[in-house]
Amino acid sequence: MIYNYKGSLKVNLYNYEGNKKKVKRKERKMKLVKKLGIIITSVALCVGSVGVVSADDIKIPAKLETPHYSSTYDGGSVLLEWEPDLSIDGYEIEYAYASGKKTTVKDIKDDCYCEIPCEKNFYRVRVRAYVKDENEKKYYGEWSDYGYFAKDLSHQDVETEGYVVNKKKKIKVTWNKIKGATKYEIYMSTADRTGFKKVKTVKKNKNTFTITKFRKKKLKKGRTYYVRVRAVAKVGNRVLKTPMEESVQAYISTY
Repeated sequence: MIYNYKGSLKVNLYNYEGNKKKVKRKERKMKLVKKLGIIITSVALCVGSVGVVSADDIKIPAKLETPHYSSTYDGGSVLLEWEPDLSIDGYEIEYAYASGKKTTVKDIKDDCYCEIPCEKNFYRVRVRAYVKDENEKKYYGEWSDYGYFAKDLSHQDVETEGYVVNKKKKIKVTWNKIKGATKYEIYMSTADRTGFKKVKTVKKNKNTFTITKFRKKKLKKGRTYYVRVRAVAKVGNRVLKTPMEESVQAYISTY
């Protein structure tokens, strides 16, 4: 409806009907835009929430089993292993001397094992798992119980010498000491991998021993024997022993 300058009322049915249609189209358009806005906003919220983990949603990893000794490498380092947890992002392993001194912590992301450089000492080790949120913040599980280990006394640490003196056949065994050891055990066999028997236990202040008998019998010329040495320590009420993986050959010449 339009008023002219004379105050008279004129009705423009064409404009009125046309404007009415325009208003309805505009209302429908606004409703459609509103609906689309709601849908788009909802989708955005859903997409934005994917991968977002709050502290309340974090599942703390379970306590792991104690790491165990696996093997000694030629360089003197030791391989430690533990049971894997496929639901976590990584591990943290802590090792130190058995006395607790010289603690080192390493982050292990993809593996359930760790190679540790070892000195001539007894060590203790423990491990724990962790998960991370979207900000890379770590959430740790409980530490495992302590495990104890030391490197194997291999051919790099043990020397043997077979010889004959006044018709007596002997094998002299010499080894590197392990810090913290309270005694050493010497084993011998006529085979490389089996049949080892303890021939002597010596005190911690000694690092050499001469073998003259095996299984209560004199040693024989032209015979090859195999020797292993084990260090023994005591930490609290716990008795620790080095592994015995490698034999050192000893040969008594016929000459």
